[in-house]
Amino acid sequence: MGHKLQTMIWGLHGRLVDYACASGRADEYGREIAGRFVTLFLLAALLIPWFIFQYSYTGFNEAALSLAIAGIGMMSSFWVFKYTGNVAFTRDTFLGAFFCFLVWQSFYFDGLTPPGSVWLVVMPVVSVLLGSRRSGTIWLLICIAALFVSYLVTDQYRFTAHIYTSRYQLLHTISISCMMVAIFLFVSMVDAARAKAYQALEETAASVRLLAERDELSGLHNRRYFYERLEQRLAQYPLQAHAVLLTDLDGFKEINDTHGHLVGDELIKAVASAFSAISEGEDAVIARLGGDEFAILVSGGNLENRASLLAQALLDRVRHPFYMAGHTAQIGVSIGIAAAAETVTASELLRRADVAMYAAKQGGKNHFVMYENRLDAHRSHQLQMAQELVEAMSEGRIEVHYQPIVDAKTHEITAAEALARWTRADGSNISPAEFIRIAEESGLINDLGVYILRRACRDAVGFGKLKLSVNLSPVQFTSENLVGDILETLRETNFPASQLELEVTETYLIEHPERAQPVIEKLQAAGITVTLDDFGTGYSSIGYLRQYGFDRMKIDRSLVSGIAEDESARSIIQAAAILAESLSLKLTAEGVESEEEAVLLRLAGCSELQGYFFGRPQPVENFTALLEASPSRRSDHAESHLA
Repeated sequence: MGHKLQTMIWGLHGRLVDYACASGRADEYGREIAGRFVTLFLLAALLIPWFIFQYSYTGFNEAALSLAIAGIGMMSSFWVFKYTGNVAFTRDTFLGAFFCFLVWQSFYFDGLTPPGSVWLVVMPVVSVLLGSRRSGTIWLLICIAALFVSYLVTDQYRFTAHIYTSRYQLLHTISISCMMVAIFLFVSMVDAARAKAYQALEETAASVRLLAERDELSGLHNRRYFYERLEQRLAQYPLQAHAVLLTDLDGFKEINDTHGHLVGDELIKAVASAFSAISEGEDAVIARLGGDEFAILVSGGNLENRASLLAQALLDRVRHPFYMAGHTAQIGVSIGIAAAAETVTASELLRRADVAMYAAKQGGKNHFVMYENRLDAHRSHQLQMAQELVEAMSEGRIEVHYQPIVDAKTHEITAAEALARWTRADGSNISPAEFIRIAEESGLINDLGVYILRRACRDAVGFGKLKLSVNLSPVQFTSENLVGDILETLRETNFPASQLELEVTETYLIEHPERAQPVIEKLQAAGITVTLDDFGTGYSSIGYLRQYGFDRMKIDRSLVSGIAEDESARSIIQAAAILAESLSLKLTAEGVESEEEAVLLRLAGCSELQGYFFGRPQPVENFTALLEASPSRRSDHAESHLA
C-alpha cells in the first residue's frame, strides 16, 4: 500500500513538473527549480484547508498573518541561498526563524489555537524539503513535544482572551499531532521517491563513468585514460624522461579465427594480467588501446635501460604458452619503444612508438625496437600500399561483405552491416584495420568511404526493406563534402535515405565537436539514421549521447563476451539499456556468439543483436540467398520486385 501511494504521489509530482516545463526546453537546473515549486505547490494544497479551518476559529487577520509569514519565509530561503550559496546555512536560518515565530505564536494564542499550532505542522515538512528526512524527524519530535508542553502549561499562562476547555485543548492537541504525522509522512514519501530516482540515475552515471576509464574486457585502463595521463606527465614533468612501450600480439588473429572470440578474449585477459604483473614495480601506466594492442608508460632515470629490460621481460613471458578455456595459445609480441628525449607531444610520442612497433613486426616479430629517425622510412612503404589501394579500388578488388543484424525477440533479420574486404593481386588478404589505417594516413579514406557506400547501396537495393549499416571513419568528418557525397550516392543508387544507417565512433567527436555536430544534424535531417558505435570501449559518455542526439547505439563486443559468467558485465549492459530507453535510443549488441548470450542480452533490454551466432560477414550472393531462405523476408523481397 505504501509503495503504491508513494508511486502515485511521485507520478503526480513528475507530471506537474513535465507540465511546468512543457512550454520550452528546460535544462536540468530548470527542472530542479520547477520541481521545488511543484513541491511547494503540493505543500500549499495540503496546508490551505487547515488555514481555512484556522480562519473559522480565529478570524481573517490571524489566518492571513500566518499565511503571509509562511509565504515570506518560504520564498526568502531562495534569496538567502542565492547570496550565500550555503545550503546548510540557508536551512538553519530558515528553520530557526520559523521556530522563533512558533514560540511567539504558541504563547500568544494560548499554544493550542490553530494559528499557533499550525506552524508545528510546517516545521518538520520544511525540514524535509530543505534538509533531510532525519532532520525532519527531529523537528517533528520537537514540535510534538512543544505542542504537549503547551497543553500542559496553558492553564497557568494566559496572554489572550482565547479561553478553551481542557477537553477541546486535548482533542485539538491530538488532532494536530495526527495531522503533523500524516503530512510529514506524505512529504517524506515524496522525498524518498525523488531520492530513489536520483540514486538510479547516479548508478547509471557511475556505470558510464566506469566505461570512460576502464577497458571492460582486460580490466586495464583504456586508450583515452592512457593518452590523458601521458599528456599530464609530459606537461607536469618536462625535464623528466618518459618512454612509451607499444605492444602488438603476434598470431592473435589466427587464434581468434581458429578458436573463436571467447578464446581470444580469454587470451587478452591472460596477457593483460601478465603485463600488469611484470610492470608492477615500475610505477607504470598500462592500458589496452584496443584489439590486441597494449601500451605502457614509464618515467624516471636510466630510462632506456629500464624500458629495454621491461620489454625483454614481456617477451620472455609471452614466449611461454598461455592456457585458458581448455586451449593452449602460443603467441609472440612486437614491441616499439619511444623515449621523450626532448620536448615532444603525446601524439608524437605515440606515433614514434607505433613506428618502432611496425619496424619490430617487419623485422620478424617477437622482439622490440627502439625508435630512431631512420625508422620513418616506413612512410615509403605506406605510399606503396596506398598506391596498391588506389589500384584495388579502380579494379574493383575491394569487396563488400554483409553481416546480418537481427531482432532480439524474433531473430528476424532487420539490417545488414557492410564490411569491406581487400584481396591483393597476389591472393593475400589485407585486414580491414590495416588498409583503413593506410587510407586514413594517406588521405584516401574519403574515396574509399564513397566506394564502399556506393557498392553497398547498389547491393542493398535488392535486400528489400532491410536497413543497411555502414561505418564512417572519424577522418571522413574532416571532409567538407561528406554529406554531399553521401546524398549523391543515394541518388545515384536510388537507395532510400530512411534505410541507411551510418555508424560513427567518438574519436573525432572528442577532438572536434564543433565540426562533427553539424554533419550529424545534416545527415539526420536527410532521414539517415546515425548510430554511436562501440559503446563501452571507454570513450562513451552521457554528455555525447545528449549533445549529438544519436538514433541508436551499439554495445561493443568486449562487453558482450563473458556476459553469461560476469554479473558486472550484465549490470553495465542493463544500465546502458536503461540509459538508451530514457534517451529514446535503440540498443544493438554486437559480438553475440551463443544462444545464452542472445537470451541474456534480450532480457537486459537490447532491441537488436549481431554476431557470429546469427551469421558471419559474407559476400552479397550468399547474403541474398540467406534472405531468400528466410520466410519472414520472402514477402518483402517479392514486393520489392513487383514495385
